[in-house]
Amino acid sequence: MGKRGLARLAVDHIAAAGRWVESQLRPRTLLPPAGARSVLVLEYQLPLGSCVHMTPLYEALKRGTPARTVTVATRGLGVQVLRHSPFVDALIETPDPLQDVWRAARSLARQMKEQGIDPDCCLTGVPDQRTRIALVGLLACRGWRGGFTVQRGLYQWPLEVDRELSQIANNLRLAKLVGCPGEMLEPRVFYGAAEVEAARRLLEPLRAQGRAVLAAVTTTSGGQRTRWHEERWVEVLRMAHQELEYGVVFVGTAADGAAIGALNALAGGFG
Repeated sequence: MGKRGLARLAVDHIAAAGRWVESQLRPRTLLPPAGARSVLVLEYQLPLGSCVHMTPLYEALKRGTPARTVTVATRGLGVQVLRHSPFVDALIETPDPLQDVWRAARSLARQMKEQGIDPDCCLTGVPDQRTRIALVGLLACRGWRGGFTVQRGLYQWPLEVDRELSQIANNLRLAKLVGCPGEMLEPRVFYGAAEVEAARRLLEPLRAQGRAVLAAVTTTSGGQRTRWHEERWVEVLRMAHQELEYGVVFVGTAADGAAIGALNALAGGFG
């Protein structure tokens, strides 16, 4: 066995010892996963696609056991995606653990205590395989930890990504871990009445002209290195506008304004 193998073996032994000590201090870490009635999910990696691909998990958790409490700790875009979801009972916004683990964990623990939330377990999906995120679960939740992580020793029920499955299917394995059916669900994002009305006002002028509408949702959500290049966006938008006669609307937040303006100008100013 080489030095790297010995180092991993040592870490595994230390982690095992740590879990044993934790089991004496926190007996709930020994509870069977299928009995979880209150679930905490940590969602801190926030590319828009990753946020949307987590939404089937919350629906599966509530469908499997409607009385189960589903709490999501997140921030920024994660809050915006989930704030109207009927499948999330409590949405807790904290500081970014990738910047300050202790501050995020303290904020989460305090808010859960104030709201009377005491999760049986803490779960992380495929995007959130970061040690700092795992440590938030260790520090803030008294129950067991499960899901996807690079530090398997910190979890009582770790999972490995199945490369033969989609990200959605892998995330839904978390629902199966707590005893939910393994049904495949599609992503769903829900909106409030004010948002629906704002969208209607935005699209109505083009619809009044009898034109179909193409909504281009920003060039990137800020977290993907593999985003589309502007040239590809321009090609798609020009075809939609010129050949298919779509009216084009660019959609984004205030922070996306400069990027949208540049893309609109490059595409010919038809948005």
